Amino acid sequence: MGLGDCNLGAASYLLKDKGLNITPEMCFGIGEGYGFSFWVEKSNRLPIVVIMGRTRSCEENLFRKCGFNQVKIGNPFKSSDENSLELERLVNQNHKVCVQVDRYYVPRLREKFGASHCGAHCFVVSSKSNDTFSLFDSLLPQEREIEKETVALGRSSAYQPFSPEFNGYYIESLTNKTFEIDKNLLYESVQKNMEKYRQDDNSGLCALFSFKNQFNTITRSLPSVICEKFLGVQIGFLIQLISELEETHSFYRGIYKNFLIQAQQIGCNFESSIRLFEELEKHWVAISNRLYALRDFSLSEKISILITFLDEVYELEDCATKAALQEARVGIQSI
Repeated sequence: MGLGDCNLGAASYLLKDKGLNITPEMCFGIGEGYGFSFWVEKSNRLPIVVIMGRTRSCEENLFRKCGFNQVKIGNPFKSSDENSLELERLVNQNHKVCVQVDRYYVPRLREKFGASHCGAHCFVVSSKSNDTFSLFDSLLPQEREIEKETVALGRSSAYQPFSPEFNGYYIESLTNKTFEIDKNLLYESVQKNMEKYRQDDNSGLCALFSFKNQFNTITRSLPSVICEKFLGVQIGFLIQLISELEETHSFYRGIYKNFLIQAQQIGCNFESSIRLFEELEKHWVAISNRLYALRDFSLSEKISILITFLDEVYELEDCATKAALQEARVGIQSI
């Protein structure tokens, strides 16, 4: 099926159900999913910096370009029972519905990832029996059933960050036009994505630079004992965010490289970009691996090494996205 995260796998599955065979990597590229953002989660006793390597609008962009409307469901201000009734009603109407859940409550995922909460997971549910839904989950080897009670528990989880808040969606057609992946679509998707990544004040390169400064500020402002605890939790969480949320374990950089390779196979020219994104992919994987070793270093060494990591990755992000933008612009002019 290709490599992606649970969201991309679900999007690819839903589009295939509508007659469009698009890989998760291609979904990521067409949806302009490449990104970087961060925020400080203050709901815990210690501040935790959360980073994301993809945009939140990827699937919505993708469906719109493919001629579908993403109809969102779920209401955090309603009860679990009310949200469950809404989901059952949609499934009874033959909709395949993607729902966000805390993977802790899904037994097979808890076996795979351990007993830790992560509300960023999603899967697709459809036709049901009295007590179960049919399930498609890109992280599980094949479609299987899941108990409705398990789905309800996963959707209602309040664990932060990434609390599901009963979020979900299904797609419906907006047009009778035939969708086709061509060079123009691919070049324009890369151009728009890279322009936003490189120019937006609140995300992308600017956010990556701000993240480094924010991280430095937090570590310098905390007393040494508290800072040690903060870094202990933070390093483990960064490893999870970089390596566990998608299947290339590279903070989505490998997924975008694979998208560029698939675009090249269709006739686009991203030769230079592919080489740079391959280097970037390896660097993010190396960062995750190196973070494990930081626990043996002193506090000042940990801070210094982390800042060095971020400096290095910023330079590589700048080079790779600049090359992709340039090749996309040249490609558009050549069509």
